[in-house]
Amino acid sequence: SCIPASGDDDDIQAAHTSIRALDALDYALRLDKVDKEAIYLSLVSPIAFVKPYWDITKGALLSADGTHEGDVNIEVLSIFEVYWDKSVKYWKDSPWGCIKKLRTCEYVKNTYGVDVKPEAGLINANVIDSQLSNLSTLGDSDSHKVDNSVIVYEYWENPSYKFKNGRRITVASDKVLVYQKDIGFGEADKTERVLPIFPLVHVDIPCKVEGLPSIDNLIP
Repeated sequence: SCIPASGDDDDIQAAHTSIRALDALDYALRLDKVDKEAIYLSLVSPIAFVKPYWDITKGALLSADGTHEGDVNIEVLSIFEVYWDKSVKYWKDSPWGCIKKLRTCEYVKNTYGVDVKPEAGLINANVIDSQLSNLSTLGDSDSHKVDNSVIVYEYWENPSYKFKNGRRITVASDKVLVYQKDIGFGEADKTERVLPIFPLVHVDIPCKVEGLPSIDNLIP
């Protein structure tokens, strides 16, 4: 739902329009599938995450150099892909969050416009994918090795005394892909800055970011 800012007709109409826009995003992003994946991860592991982001590879093609207009997207992240300050009791108190993703060099070039050298000896960054790969190939240790790829680290920092609007830094190999001193939408954006990484747990544990997965109940 979307609550109008006031009883004014324009605000009420804006709220109705926002609801229709959200419904369209629900359909376009297949949020039912996103929900299922996030819930599954929260059932089999202590925590799962969802991250909405602006995908510059989506939308209509604007120029011959491959530039797209961009569109909203969302991804589900496992506990093996997200890092945070483990000294905090609640996610909202973590001063930073970092996402670690295995990406091809082609993906980095298409997304960030930067050429990077592939890293040697990489395996699937997602441990779950790696284990499934092992099972499907009867334990062949070479089955989940990847070529022409790098690890991309996407670091998000909450607002602080030094950086009033937070920071976003993305690196891969020896290259800085993104460096921004604002995790919002610029100076005109007056909303509160928060990490765009949202946790999901099955059962809350007091004073702990991670939760209790249902699979723990199956352990003798």
